[in-house]
Amino acid sequence: MNQRAAAIIKDCRLTDSQLSLILSGIAEGKRIFSQTMEVMPKTSSKTYSSRLLYELVNTHVAEAILKNPHLNLSVEHRVAGFYPYIVMRETTRNIAALVLPIPNNRDFEPSLFRGEFAITNIDRLMAMGATEEDLNIDIDYQPSLLFEIEHLPFGLIVSYDREKNLVYEGALQPNQEEWLFNEDVTDKVVAGGGKVVEFPRQIYDDTDIFIGLTQAALQESEKELNEKNNLV
Repeated sequence: MNQRAAAIIKDCRLTDSQLSLILSGIAEGKRIFSQTMEVMPKTSSKTYSSRLLYELVNTHVAEAILKNPHLNLSVEHRVAGFYPYIVMRETTRNIAALVLPIPNNRDFEPSLFRGEFAITNIDRLMAMGATEEDLNIDIDYQPSLLFEIEHLPFGLIVSYDREKNLVYEGALQPNQEEWLFNEDVTDKVVAGGGKVVEFPRQIYDDTDIFIGLTQAALQESEKELNEKNNLV
């Protein structure tokens, strides 16, 4: 990717203020999670802990956005199969962002709900003036016929490590096999007032639990999407 493509992508990324707000929500969710786990009784299995962290992060990110409408972000609560997730949107620039935990194997497997937020990414960048040479990729699919920015949302993923205090901002290629970019933004942004976002020092170790879409959930999600498409 050359400088021209990087400059175009920058116009599709979250602003520092927006990213700071999201990081603050992630940090607050982790802080409440750590406090909660300290007083929870010990159990032989830990199936609830990853779900609790996920729910707390989603809740505090959504609350932070709702309290700061001047940043032009809105929150959608959606479900893919049995998997709830939140979508942040800025309609002015037609961008959307998911907040997701990084999988234990470090790679996001292709899925329907993430694919929805990657499918038009290349088309959007080309509509803004980028070329295949700028992006250093080979386009092996039919470009969108709706080649106007208002019809081409740009999808971002803000991903966080559940054990370590690491947060990334990235965008997937439509095939979901490669990233257009995926940058560590943990120390890049600051919260309101110029103070660095503070993460809790101790994060509950729960490396054996994975939050993700099961095959059944993926099939259910695909069924729901097909039903919606048939109604259009």
